[in-house]
Amino acid sequence: MKELDYKLLRALDAVLQEQNFDRAAKSLHITQSAISQRIKQLEQQFAEPLLIRSQPLQATALGQKLLAHYRQVHQLELELAGELAPATPQGPIRISIAVNADSLATWFLPAIAPLLKQHPIELNLLVDDESRTLDKVREGQAFGAVSLHPQPLAGCCVDELGEMNYLLTASPAFVARHFPRGLTREALAKAPAVAFDQRDDMHVSFMRERFGLEPG
Repeated sequence: MKELDYKLLRALDAVLQEQNFDRAAKSLHITQSAISQRIKQLEQQFAEPLLIRSQPLQATALGQKLLAHYRQVHQLELELAGELAPATPQGPIRISIAVNADSLATWFLPAIAPLLKQHPIELNLLVDDESRTLDKVREGQAFGAVSLHPQPLAGCCVDELGEMNYLLTASPAFVARHFPRGLTREALAKAPAVAFDQRDDMHVSFMRERFGLEPG
């Protein structure tokens, strides 16, 4: 097993966090050529690319695994430093959490507000569908997630937060036009709908479960 050089992993993390080699170099107080050399050295060590040089910059599958490990270790180091020297001023702890838009718009911020008042935390929120937020943890982009999946990833735990109930809503004029005889299978097959984004399948799943309508 190759011994990990955390200085090199930190460079990879900085490049992906900043999405720019120059800004990443400034955040680490080194030159751009130095950070490029560290990424190159890390890729040579594992004999495969770790960074996809696209817009935006992305980590490869192996790069994601290394980042997930590095960020977990970095988080543990910050927690340990606070326990060993509680009187020493610590910089803000940066935590990335994947959360769905509905939770963010309703209960999430009020729930974590007391924690943010007690501790210097720099919170980076990654917004995605609740069925896909766990992918952010799996890829090493987030330290935790609000997800609908009950099974934890390896090395993680799951706490049930509660339930969110969704209601079908429409204006009276919309109901009168498209559902004059109520919410029927025939009416639903023709009525338009609004989705959050191209991956939002909540209403499609509802119509499949309750009315046997397939997507499209």
